[in-house]
Amino acid sequence: MKTFGELSVSLNGLSPDRFGELADAIASNGWMRDRSKDEEMRRTGGGAWLTFALTGHPSLPPAFRFLRGNKVTEKLYVSNILSPARDRLTYDEYNEILKSFSEAVLERMKAQHAIDFNLSGMDVDLSAQLPKDVYARLRLFSVAANKKTGSSHPLDQERWMDFLIASDKATVVLDSHTLARWLVEIEGWESEQASRLAEEYEFGRELLQRRRAS
Repeated sequence: MKTFGELSVSLNGLSPDRFGELADAIASNGWMRDRSKDEEMRRTGGGAWLTFALTGHPSLPPAFRFLRGNKVTEKLYVSNILSPARDRLTYDEYNEILKSFSEAVLERMKAQHAIDFNLSGMDVDLSAQLPKDVYARLRLFSVAANKKTGSSHPLDQERWMDFLIASDKATVVLDSHTLARWLVEIEGWESEQASRLAEEYEFGRELLQRRRAS
């Protein structure tokens, strides 16, 4: 299941400003620094912001990619990518833009200036992400449940509760939005029922966590 990727850059001693200068000088394939937006972003979020623009790419839409600095870890993170040609980028477009910047700028900088970067998280596989027992309970519920009634049938509700309790015990990191997408895109649930189950999941996890903390 596709998701928006994450890109971080380890500066290894470079300041964000120096990184921006070197990246601007080395950028290729339609990428360039856009300093006009940096100050605007600093006013909204504080800290170090570096903006890069993509134009004239043969297959990707024009885009602005925003890097935000973290002084504690000496890293830059992609906080967002916006395109003036799209209301919302698809997962593929967003991730291809990340890949394009990595290849056209970061790979070249890594060879010359010893920075490092990590591009990850472009796919979500719950069978690998979740503990085996938790995923097995989720899958059992999804396969056995009546997809028109969700968790309302007593047997379906029991299997759903088993999944919620197992998730809480294993302190699983799974957000309700990803769960809803998995139910729809992988398991074939209707979006209305998937959203309802995601709300139940979020409420149930919060209730169990508060009960455990009390």
